[in-house]
Amino acid sequence: IDALIDAERHALYPGNYDIGTIALLLGVTTPTALADFEMRLSKALLDYGRDLSAGRVEPSEVDSELAIFPEGPSAAELLTGVLNAPEPAGYLASLAPASPNYARLQQKLDEYRAAAAMGEWTKVPEDEVLKPGMNQARVPVLRQRLAQSGHYDPATAPTPAPGAETVYDDALVAAVELFQQRHGLDVDGVVGPGTLAALNVPLADRVRQMELNMERRRWMEDDLGENYVFVNLADFELKVVKGPKTVHTARVVIGKPYHRTPVFSETMKYIEINPYWNVPRSIAGNELLPKLKNDPGSLKRDGIRIFSSYASDAYEVDPWSVNWHGYSAKGFPFRLRQDSGDGNALGRIKFMFPNRFNVYLHDTPSKSLFARAVRSFSHGCVRVQNPRDFGAVLLADQGWSREEIDAVVASGERKVVNLERPIRVHIT
Repeated sequence: IDALIDAERHALYPGNYDIGTIALLLGVTTPTALADFEMRLSKALLDYGRDLSAGRVEPSEVDSELAIFPEGPSAAELLTGVLNAPEPAGYLASLAPASPNYARLQQKLDEYRAAAAMGEWTKVPEDEVLKPGMNQARVPVLRQRLAQSGHYDPATAPTPAPGAETVYDDALVAAVELFQQRHGLDVDGVVGPGTLAALNVPLADRVRQMELNMERRRWMEDDLGENYVFVNLADFELKVVKGPKTVHTARVVIGKPYHRTPVFSETMKYIEINPYWNVPRSIAGNELLPKLKNDPGSLKRDGIRIFSSYASDAYEVDPWSVNWHGYSAKGFPFRLRQDSGDGNALGRIKFMFPNRFNVYLHDTPSKSLFARAVRSFSHGCVRVQNPRDFGAVLLADQGWSREEIDAVVASGERKVVNLERPIRVHIT
């Protein structure tokens, strides 16, 4: 009963587990009341145990692009587990995700709920864009707001000189930059519309955001693997984790809103250096066929060759020999393949974890996009910044160095390197 009452610490709700009636029945002595108490308590155990372990909802029923299928403990496992446990509270606590990430999120949820109970944080009023060095009346309000969320420490920051309280000084600029970095904004120290909107998000919205993220974490596997690649679509970043430590991080570019990168886990099995790009049918028909209709030689300039079909015995086709106006996107039979090279859409290296979405990690010739704060520009695959460094980290146990990867790239020859120890990839 104490665990059910405390369910809100896990972003679950005691009312979902009949806690009101169960608490009223505590201490009953008649056989009928005891039977009712026993049945209600057992059902609460099953519902709470499954929710705490695997989440309240089935992800794929919420969104078809959430290709994750959490499996909570069965009724028999829960009843046997609580029966054999030294005491129920410890057993129930063990059902929550055993992850430092989940524990940190739970701690912050407690802090933000406590802050919300004290009232809203100070709202920063609208005004012209605030840039470093400017003098503006709302600067003291901004300073107070950032102190409330722990981004600015009045005890260690220099005290503004008399009469300079409204100057946007270096200490406050640093606090704003920290806030921007933590909220996925352009880190420029400028308080424009985007930064102002993030500063003024109500505490209740941040609490709800944490509650939803705790549910998302319950959907994931408890054991992500001793070594794994973790792609966080929300902050456009990738990390490689080995044992207890993150050993590599990189920015990523993900799918556009209408070509969203799906959420799933799979196992990376090989890396391809100097890859071909077999153009997906959807891109070939919808985006490249119109170019061929306008200019049959247009694709050749991008190193894209045309083959008669997707069969193994397909032959190369001269683009000038085809009446492209006779084909539509739906019935487009040709296979398009871009040769390896600097202009290849996959760049010089790709990382393969076969999956039903045909999504993978790869290099890109469009390097400038990594400088953006919001990086959703792809057709669904994940483009990785500094991919050769990423490859060197993954292949270090096989004796590869960054220099050896560079040498294969320089050769121009396509090479497939199988991972001796395949590694889990979690896109979340």
